[in-house]
Amino acid sequence: MLLFFVFMMCIGGFLSPYPVFAEESSQIYVVTANKATVFAEADLTSEKLYILNHKTEIKIEFENDNPKVYEVNGFVFFKVESADNMGYVLADLVIPKTDFLETIPKFNGRTNGKATVYFLEDGKYVASEITLPKHQRIFLYEGFNRKKEYNAVAFVYENEIIYGYLKESAIDPDGVNPVIITVVCFAIAAIGIILTFVFIKKKKTKTNLPKKK
Repeated sequence: MLLFFVFMMCIGGFLSPYPVFAEESSQIYVVTANKATVFAEADLTSEKLYILNHKTEIKIEFENDNPKVYEVNGFVFFKVESADNMGYVLADLVIPKTDFLETIPKFNGRTNGKATVYFLEDGKYVASEITLPKHQRIFLYEGFNRKKEYNAVAFVYENEIIYGYLKESAIDPDGVNPVIITVVCFAIAAIGIILTFVFIKKKKTKTNLPKKK
């Protein structure tokens, strides 16, 4: 039973404990960044048409009930189809209106020290003037990814829900620490190997015993 429990913990360590939003067919998206530039083409080097402010609602192009994606040079864009506001916006700066937080979220992480909040502007993470204190509760609405330098977060700041990014090193996600899970898994594996050798040695010892006449 103990081995089974640990095995399940190991498996669970590779699965995200955070919610994944279901795909929505609504074409209305909301700007989560402080500002989002709309480009003439799906390219950061193209003409900048105008700026969308935080919480601005836009209609984007859909295809087969999913937002149509334009990927250029590693950046993903959505096409804005709001009346008189055509253009392309970075996909990282908007989310479906149905997922936009209007009330305090169910936090699933916290800062492990003073942490600078970053905003994504024109494909670059720019440090803001907002600094979160140690143990500030945050919502990792896209989950937590240790392989990404910056993780998307939502938090309460001056009685308002703000979206931004924190460096991975500044975040402590809720739940079992992945490092502990890894150590336990290696420990169990080592114990299994040791027991295997002990079993084989005992078996050889019994085999080499002189036969009774």
